[in-house]
Amino acid sequence: MYSPTTEQMQVVHQVAAAYWQQPVDKVLSQLGSIEVLKFTGGKVAGNFPAHKSFPSVFFKVYFYDRGYRFETAGLKAAAEMTPVEGVRVPSVIAFMPEQKAILLEKRAWEDTSSPWKRLWVNKLGIDWFKVGAWLRAFHDTQTTYEKNDYFLRKKFEKFESHLNDLKHLFTPDQVDKMNQIYNSAREYFEKNQCEWVISHGDFGLDNIKKSGSKLEIIDFEDCQPAPREFDVLNCLARLEYTGRFPHRGSTYTEISHQFLEGYNRPLQKSDRYNFLYLLIKLDMLETYFRRSKDGSFGGGRRAIFHLSQTRCLAQIDQFLVQLIKMEKVC
Repeated sequence: MYSPTTEQMQVVHQVAAAYWQQPVDKVLSQLGSIEVLKFTGGKVAGNFPAHKSFPSVFFKVYFYDRGYRFETAGLKAAAEMTPVEGVRVPSVIAFMPEQKAILLEKRAWEDTSSPWKRLWVNKLGIDWFKVGAWLRAFHDTQTTYEKNDYFLRKKFEKFESHLNDLKHLFTPDQVDKMNQIYNSAREYFEKNQCEWVISHGDFGLDNIKKSGSKLEIIDFEDCQPAPREFDVLNCLARLEYTGRFPHRGSTYTEISHQFLEGYNRPLQKSDRYNFLYLLIKLDMLETYFRRSKDGSFGGGRRAIFHLSQTRCLAQIDQFLVQLIKMEKVC
C-alpha cells in the first residue's frame, strides 16, 4: 500500500485533534498512534486511538468533494430508512464537512470476503432474504425519474475501456454483439425514462459484513442515483460463481432466490438491464485478467484468478447466446 502524502496526513491530524477537542501540538504522541488502514489517493481511512474520554473510532478523510458527498448521502439515507431486523450500518460519530471527514464507530467483523471464504459462501451464515429486504428499503427512500448523467457517463466510459482492453479474449461476433448492447443502451437512456433510486453503488459481498447474528452494510462512497437494477445485478452477478464447484450446483439458485424474495420486486429484462449486467461482468473479467498477470500475487492466487477469468468468459458467452436466441424468437 502506498503511503499518504505529508499534506494529507496533516489533514488527518487536524481531524483527529478536532475529534479529541485539543490543539494538534497537544496530542502529538496520540497522532503517532493513528492506524492507516486504506489509502487510495483520494481517501485516507483508518482508526484514531482512544484519548481521554474519547473512544477509538474509524475515520475516513476524503480529498475530493464527490466521495465525501456520496458517502454522506448514503449514510444519512440509511439512517433514515425503515429498519430491517438484523441488518444495520455503522453509527456515525460525526460528519466534518470542512475537512471532508466522516467518523464512524469502530467495528469488528467476521471474515466474509477473503479469497478462501469466498469459496464457501453458503457457510458464512448470511441471511440473503434480509440483505435483499434491506436493499429494497434503502432504494425506496429516494426514487426519481430524473436521469443521472454523471452515472451514465462513467458507466459508458468504463464499458468502452473494458471492451477495448479485453476484446482479444472474444470472437469478432461477440465483440459486435456487445457493441450492439452498448449502443442499444445509449439509445434507450436517450429516449426513455426509467426509475432511478438511491444506489449503494458497490453493493456486494465485500461490503456486507457479519458480526454475530447481525449483518452490517458498509462503504457508501459510490452512493448516487442509479437504475433500480444496478445494485441488484452488481450483487448477484458477482455471486454467480457459487453455482459451480466447489459449491453445490444449487447454491447460487438458493442465494439469488432468497435475495430476490427479500427485495420483493421483479426485475424486468430490458436494454438497460442487459447493458448493466454485461458491464458488471466485464468489470469482473478485467479484474481477473489483470490479477492473473500480477506477479505480486502468489502462484496459487493467480491460478484462482485465471480460473475465475475462464468461468466469467463462459458466463458472458452464455449470456450473449441466450440473448441472441431470445431476439430470434421475438
